Amino acid sequence: MNIEKNFSLSFKIFKHTVRSILSIIILYSISLLFVTIDIQIFLNSISENSSPEEVLKLIPIKNVLIGALIQLLYFILITQFIFHKINKTKVKFNLKLISQSIVKIIGLSILILILPIFIITIFIAINPGASFLFGIIPFLIFINIFSPYLIISQSENIMQSIFKSYMIVTNNLSAIIILIMINVAFWSLLEIAASIGQILSPLIGVIIANILNYLFSIFNIQFYVALNTKYK
Repeated sequence: MNIEKNFSLSFKIFKHTVRSILSIIILYSISLLFVTIDIQIFLNSISENSSPEEVLKLIPIKNVLIGALIQLLYFILITQFIFHKINKTKVKFNLKLISQSIVKIIGLSILILILPIFIITIFIAINPGASFLFGIIPFLIFINIFSPYLIISQSENIMQSIFKSYMIVTNNLSAIIILIMINVAFWSLLEIAASIGQILSPLIGVIIANILNYLFSIFNIQFYVALNTKYK
């Protein structure tokens, strides 16, 4: 895996497409900022003395769900857009495929995250020493790092995406570890840039973060395409 070549190709796509996608990034940033206002108020209202019952009553469930749905829809649209640009195909959004991707990715999240946490919580209630089982969660996330891409780009079902992601990860373990390390560095840079933008206004900070995240998304998908082509 040639990291330098991958980043060069990613930056080239970013440079040629960021203007055309900027309006969507700004709209997404505004929508997310608006939805998360109540969530931020909720977080600020929690004190060390707040009981679990009080916290549950104050959680703005509606805003959390809307925010999560907006993020998922944006992720799918941006991912589809990037795949079209990498493959040099005409950008075309299919409402049916988008809806199917939403359902599949939610199902994937339930299967590898929510369901295991629920089951582990039951085990802990029976035996507190079973808390070590939470170590399974990072492993499940790790082997499914490419599952959403497989769902979005190849319309794979949940089980197929899990199996193929597992195969790509296990056959390219060292490359995946490098990818994760690069993403850690990316996110550190993003946090710094967003903090600088926050000095001007919260919205500018969010927009800057999402523009950089678009570049990182191109890099990650370009990385996946290279590995998936090799795996095929």
